[in-house]
Amino acid sequence: MDLNTLEAYPFRDIEGKDRSFIPYEHIFACLLEYGKPLRDHIHFDHEVTLVHRLADAWEIITNTSCGRLQKAWRFDAIFICNGHNFKEDVPDYMLKYTGNWIHSRNYRRASDYADQTVAIIGGGLSGMDILSQVVDYAKKIHFIHNQPGKHAKIIPKNVEENARCVDAFEKTLILADGSVLTGVDTVILCNGYKHSFPFFKNGEVELKLDGKIVSPLFQHVAHVHYLDSLFFIGLTSHAFNFLTIEYQVNFAMAILSGRANKFPQEVVENWESRRIT
Repeated sequence: MDLNTLEAYPFRDIEGKDRSFIPYEHIFACLLEYGKPLRDHIHFDHEVTLVHRLADAWEIITNTSCGRLQKAWRFDAIFICNGHNFKEDVPDYMLKYTGNWIHSRNYRRASDYADQTVAIIGGGLSGMDILSQVVDYAKKIHFIHNQPGKHAKIIPKNVEENARCVDAFEKTLILADGSVLTGVDTVILCNGYKHSFPFFKNGEVELKLDGKIVSPLFQHVAHVHYLDSLFFIGLTSHAFNFLTIEYQVNFAMAILSGRANKFPQEVVENWESRRIT
């Protein structure tokens, strides 16, 4: 439980149990409660269409979802907090697959797959989490990932591990070992996300390694060229997200307020150079 929390606002299970793995519904409820004091400051129904640097400030252009109202805002500093769990990373071969499939981002209830044959593509955190829920409802699950056989001793009898998927056509999945899968009712794609910042249009941000790395950043947070005014929060993967985000915000605020020692530009640029090489 200690790692799945915020230091300033420790999560507690709605049922009052201090357990390590609480259901996502309870975490969501805790986040809603945590965010209540901020609701009056949140501009709902606003899409950021442009972020660009002026001589002495940042300008943001927003549209309402209906597109009827455009507004310009100016700020001394900006925190980019749209995360990295929004733009789905969909392999090209899935666009040829004519069967029923979804990305894990759109997964909601395990009961939706009752009595189905389900293929889960991806053996990371999302794939394992969804597998652990769907297994109680599905007739059969094909667990497709890079290390087939890795979980052979612990997976339930209605789960079959398969080699990674390399291609597809119509309602057939082609696997790396040459075998094919047919007769699948639903494919759940769990191979992650790509970063997306469509509101930066002047080259302030680069996406490297097929959209997996955001550059140029110092310590994964502060923009190398706008060290005290442009910050990216929550981009790290394979980390304890809530604690990491809290520490990243503290780091950014220390820079912004002047509490942090000034970092020499050479140190900042060398750190980023080592990260991406």
